[in-house]
Amino acid sequence: MLIKNLRRILTILCFVLINSSLGLIGESFGYAVLDKVGIVFAAGLLSIFDTTMIGMLTPLAMATLLGDPLLAWKVPSYIIYSLFLAIAFSLLQGKLRRLGPTQAFISTLFISSGIFLLLSESIGIRIAGISLVGLGFFLLIGYIMPTLLRIEISSQTLGVIMLLVAPSALVLIDLTIYSALFVNVFSGDIFDLVKSTMYLMMIDSVGPLILYGILWLTLDLGTILSSIKGKINIRRQTLGLFLLLIVIAPVLLFGGFYMLSPERKIYERIKNSLPVGDWGVYEMRMSYVWSPLGATGTVFITYPTQHIDRNSPWFQAGINIYLVRGKKIVDFRTDWYDLLLLQKIVSLQFLAWLRLQGVGNVEPTILHIYVLGEYHTNRTYLMLNATLRTFTDVSPHTGIVLQCYIFVTNVEELDLTGIIVLYGIDYNFEALENQLMGFVDRFDWI
Repeated sequence: MLIKNLRRILTILCFVLINSSLGLIGESFGYAVLDKVGIVFAAGLLSIFDTTMIGMLTPLAMATLLGDPLLAWKVPSYIIYSLFLAIAFSLLQGKLRRLGPTQAFISTLFISSGIFLLLSESIGIRIAGISLVGLGFFLLIGYIMPTLLRIEISSQTLGVIMLLVAPSALVLIDLTIYSALFVNVFSGDIFDLVKSTMYLMMIDSVGPLILYGILWLTLDLGTILSSIKGKINIRRQTLGLFLLLIVIAPVLLFGGFYMLSPERKIYERIKNSLPVGDWGVYEMRMSYVWSPLGATGTVFITYPTQHIDRNSPWFQAGINIYLVRGKKIVDFRTDWYDLLLLQKIVSLQFLAWLRLQGVGNVEPTILHIYVLGEYHTNRTYLMLNATLRTFTDVSPHTGIVLQCYIFVTNVEELDLTGIIVLYGIDYNFEALENQLMGFVDRFDWI
């Protein structure tokens, strides 16, 4: 019994580390969803409980490896993602006999998500919401009053339905959870930015399912699994899983070090370029917060000790440095820039920072933003002026308006977009302007 439990734990850990390794690869390329690929295979091969544990532990492992508590916000959506697929595969393979609780769970999930989508301003999203609600009610009625529909839904049929709608339904449910935690991505102008990401996520959700299906057919996994059932030497398998864990762990650590090493160097350059005084530098990874925009990256938040002193002109002032991967914001060769994307990247960063300080139910908003022109130091920046309505990050959390200078550039050497945001309360900003601008003149990304 002890060996069986140990084998189960090692299997879960191997899947979590493989997912985390894929997640690090995705982070390095500005793509934050690769850590879900292993969940599809776990759902098809392991039990519902094991798959759900893998789904829950994957974002927690990523949060630990990258030192980013914001990644823990992925846990609810990953649990639903893994639970949904595990139930679907179990139904398809005839492992689940009691359909009632399963239909009740899935129908509730569809109806609640569909109702949220109906609040969107987009006609397409409303249609998707109606579809989810309709499917949810169909399954619910089939569970509560099967004689009313005169249709008996078999476990295989329900599993097929779930897998067919999984690519679109899971993405919409994921974004619904994100909207409940952070900001409603289905309303306002932010949906225009989210659309391309949403379609790409749906396409990517199909990929692992198709790959698993091809491997299932090619290797005839159904026959193999049924043939070896109860015949595997548990001790040898446990030893093999342990050795696999030993192989994966160093690769994961090396990959994390390789990905984070440029950020460590930038961290040191930031510290050496800050204005005179006692400044703190705090790192915040933004992969989950920016994921609906199709971007990932890191933000270094810096401010002096007077940042919390209400009698100081530096109260709530500071400098934020953004490393953005996956999205381009400016192109100096064609004089192109994406002002809306820039606004959402900045406002979501301030929102995430407030969430970490325990400030909920607020949404920082850029009131005004306009381009001042190019600014030349050791590289060329697009310089913008903006005003941001937000809240203090110290109690009591009162509303304030920040005056900001925003500098955007392409750091081709690191394949990322660099953003510097200088900010202070509007009535104090002019007194701080020269010291803040000195940072831009001294700092370089490489």
